[in-house]
Amino acid sequence: LDLNQAVKAEPNNPAYLGQRAQCFQRRGQWAKALDDFDAVIRLNENCHEALISRAQIRWMSPDLLLRDSAKGISDARRACELTNWKDGRYLEILAGNYDAAGKYDEAYLWQAKAIDDPAYTRVNGERGLALLQFYAAKKNAHVPLAPPTATYSWSQSNGNAFTIPYLK
Repeated sequence: LDLNQAVKAEPNNPAYLGQRAQCFQRRGQWAKALDDFDAVIRLNENCHEALISRAQIRWMSPDLLLRDSAKGISDARRACELTNWKDGRYLEILAGNYDAAGKYDEAYLWQAKAIDDPAYTRVNGERGLALLQFYAAKKNAHVPLAPPTATYSWSQSNGNAFTIPYLK
């Protein structure tokens, strides 16, 4: 299925727009992904998958022009509400947007709740704990988007080095 052709034939089909947005996101075409997620949400304001994906881009995009923690918090909170605050991945993205906004106490609170989700912890436990430590120390732990098999390494000015897996 050529998603560009599918969207051209049915521009108001949220399934086609959402699938194309995910493809753009995987390819690192953040602005195009954001445009398609915006279109999905215009068609269905309760599409939690599009809301959380948009919040993830607003938190983690390597394109600084697309980052917007206030909008990311709003989108992530709505997605969490729609999923009854039970999806650890969604809670991590909410925590990350709070972190990006410098609201470390809120980031810590939501990351701790993410870790309470066994499905999240099974896949992202090491990463989740590393993020929780950053938020406890009131330090920004911004991690850009990357392929799910990659890791992200960085060093702090005090010489401490960290490596965590990207969100899967």
